[in-house]
Amino acid sequence: MTQAPSGPPATFERLADREIPDRVIAGFEGAGYGRPVLRRALRADEREALVARVARLRAALVPFGPADRQALGAALAGMMMVYPSMQRAGDEAAAVAAGYLAALAGRPRWAIELVCDRVRTGRVAECREFCPSAPKLAALSDAELIPYRMAIHRLDAVLVATVVLPAPAKSRPRVSRPARSPADAASPAGGHLSRVLADLEARREARSTPDAER
Repeated sequence: MTQAPSGPPATFERLADREIPDRVIAGFEGAGYGRPVLRRALRADEREALVARVARLRAALVPFGPADRQALGAALAGMMMVYPSMQRAGDEAAAVAAGYLAALAGRPRWAIELVCDRVRTGRVAECREFCPSAPKLAALSDAELIPYRMAIHRLDAVLVATVVLPAPAKSRPRVSRPARSPADAASPAGGHLSRVLADLEARREARSTPDAER
């Protein structure tokens, strides 16, 4: 990440932006990544690290104030001096700078300085031939802020995320089986053996009767 002259925080910090979220995020609800849900609650030290990171990111988005106007006017003048058609002096130069600053209101000083420096040194391909207009310079400054806003959104979502509760264990329903005779229980063929034994017993009784002896 290229650091601006006034030194905003890095757009990526391993502990707050990756390690802590990887530890606690179980998944996401909703379309796309959606809202994170946590496998466990944030520890106190983890929450403190995320809150401090968000505070640094928000500080990087604070708009420039009256005390910054002189430094920004100098940055704008240096940028415009590389374009012959934009070279101005005195009150005219101040008026042009004031017009740019009006369009750049709401942006932080570091982002404007960074963009002016890139344009001045030819590192913005689309601005090598012509000086960027005030709206174009505002758009270039806004592009520098996107990573910070995205990081704030992600970390804020983790800080307010709910903890997913484990699903209760499901007990398997007990299946009642019909009672079986001891013979049925010992036989893989079900009740076949009991029927055979009963038939043999009936034949034995028939042979032992007087009618069977005659």
